[in-house]
Amino acid sequence: MCGAESGGRVLSKRLGIEEGRILEPPTLEFFLKNDALHDPMINTSHIRTFGWATAEEVEAMRRWTMRVNILLSALFAKANLILVDFKLE
Repeated sequence: MCGAESGGRVLSKRLGIEEGRILEPPTLEFFLKNDALHDPMINTSHIRTFGWATAEEVEAMRRWTMRVNILLSALFAKANLILVDFKLE
């Protein structure tokens, strides 16, 4: 999940960040897709330790997510909208 603004999302509630705060740089959060565990948030250490992705793959995910954020933010701005956050799966 990539967050560009702290809207009514988990980040605001979990960390007590005021809604509407522009996040610069945008946040990048990883979640384990597992319905039984309610998709828990994980970190890069978990990803590497359990072999879910290599360091290079994690870095590629980060780079691609930031590129998508730039492109979507620009597209939304042209329509006078604000990109608050998005999820890539």
